[in-house]
Amino acid sequence: MSQVLVEILADGTIRYSPSNKIHANYTVTFQVDGIPANVTVDFDIPCCFTSSAPLTLNSSTQATAPETVSSSVTPGSKYGFTATIPDKERKKFPNWEAKRGELEVPVDPPEEDRQRR
Repeated sequence: MSQVLVEILADGTIRYSPSNKIHANYTVTFQVDGIPANVTVDFDIPCCFTSSAPLTLNSSTQATAPETVSSSVTPGSKYGFTATIPDKERKKFPNWEAKRGELEVPVDPPEEDRQRR
């Protein structure tokens, strides 16, 4: 099983490590960096995770459990999400707009599966 880290940065960029490519049963951890306000991450429907509940996190509280990618994700599909800061907090971040991110399920099997063959 592999892990992907999604970092939402104060300058509005979203960074994926090692990439935004996911497969069934991967774990994905969402973090924010440099944003002391709450950031809500909402997942588009259909959602690629076993739970589609939104996440709320900030730089002070990174204690969210990793999300597990559902075993029913469709190869070749893209799954979007949106990161937002509540309006009352957004005044502290005047350049912040809702940030869109995307996780992609490649058609090819995961690298670890190809190596086992």
